[in-house]
Amino acid sequence: MDRLVPQLPFPPYAHVPGVTPHPMSDPAGHRMNHVRPRQAALDPTTWRDCDAYCYGFDLWRAGYAWEAHEIWESSWKEAGRVGTIANFLKALIKLAAACVKAQEGNVAGVQRHAKRAEDLLNELKRELSREPTNSTQVHFAGSDVEPLIEFARQLNSSPSGALSLDRSQLGPG
Repeated sequence: MDRLVPQLPFPPYAHVPGVTPHPMSDPAGHRMNHVRPRQAALDPTTWRDCDAYCYGFDLWRAGYAWEAHEIWESSWKEAGRVGTIANFLKALIKLAAACVKAQEGNVAGVQRHAKRAEDLLNELKRELSREPTNSTQVHFAGSDVEPLIEFARQLNSSPSGALSLDRSQLGPG
């Protein structure tokens, strides 16, 4: 799948807590002394204009789970931490956190985050399914929600195989 924000480069390494230098607090970190600019909040109807949201998917699909988590967390804060948009972003944060826990070998952490992501995405699906539409698919901010739910289920049911799950087609495209 093509990148959504190809002009933003990937970091020199994917951070894994306890394995690589912390990107922002370790002097050897790739984001040390980096000031994150304020970003625009995600609008689900104009999601392509939100570089942070799109870059989060670029990072996540390429195996930068911790970095995607950080980007989406900033977007979640910009969204006010409550409401439909914030809950969708929180689900993405939880999916990325589950992938980080998989990198750490923390099975319970994978399952905890995956289950919370699944719950949030199912809530979103129920909420959006009440809206009149001609489609059986539920989309939000360019993303088909059902494959994200299925990914969360797979993480939860097979946490030790989480790193081999394909996320390249998840999210907007």
